[in-house]
Amino acid sequence: MVYEQKRRGGHGRYPRRKRALGTREPRLDEIFFALSHSARRRLLARLGERGDLAVASLAAPFSESPAQITKHLAILERAGLITRRITGRHHQLHLEPDGIQPATDWIARHREFWSVGLDGLERFLASSEHDKR
Repeated sequence: MVYEQKRRGGHGRYPRRKRALGTREPRLDEIFFALSHSARRRLLARLGERGDLAVASLAAPFSESPAQITKHLAILERAGLITRRITGRHHQLHLEPDGIQPATDWIARHREFWSVGLDGLERFLASSEHDKR
């Protein structure tokens, strides 16, 4: 088991909870959690625009502290959205475009579900309006 810190609402404390991290494919909740913060989305966008970057180069334009950037990067790595190559003290970050695939697949399945559901609702409402006349 790996210990992960999860934020408790409003208190600023992080209780520990056990969670197995032995799967090869990141879970959807990790991907969506990683994408839920604007700083992490900006880090991903910068890597997408610039290609592989050292941590210092990636973090340079951001106002977050180095500790905050480190935490954001760890979350992105855990979600499988970036990888890190370490050579001595040099950390090179790489965007993993396939890391988002489980989330895009999930969204595509649910888009189809909602599209069919909304089309049915539209037909129902149209028939209800027609019946009132």
